[in-house]
Amino acid sequence: DSGRGVRRAVMDVPDAPFLVIGAMGDYSEDADLQENGVGSLYHLSREPEARDSIFNLGGVDALAKAMAVHRRNEEVLIRSIKIYHRLFADGSRALDPDSDVQRSAIGAVLQAMDGMSHLKPLQSDAVTLLWMLSAKNTSAAKSIVKAG
Repeated sequence: DSGRGVRRAVMDVPDAPFLVIGAMGDYSEDADLQENGVGSLYHLSREPEARDSIFNLGGVDALAKAMAVHRRNEEVLIRSIKIYHRLFADGSRALDPDSDVQRSAIGAVLQAMDGMSHLKPLQSDAVTLLWMLSAKNTSAAKSIVKAG
């Protein structure tokens, strides 16, 4: 995989989340760039500081858009859901059901579940993510139910 080197190299670049999220926004139709962008954010999201940057710089929206545009790309879908899990799992960030961006993220997750019902890892990660988000916040739970 030629993108693997790119994804690892980005770990050492200052402001990497900013650069990756910006490129994903500028080239939303480019499947290779989206795959490498999501892969880079996946690697970056291992670090708590990077998770803060990804969340604060529009990563939630960038991932939702990548998932919507590249609905058949298993890597984009699976890794995006894993990144969402990392962003919201530690409890330091909550789903805001009044946020259009975060509602679109939930919609993208539900759409991925519907379109990729044969992928058990995606289904498992998505169910865990949705359960985790809804367990923390009643209005988030209502938003998830309303979305899908």
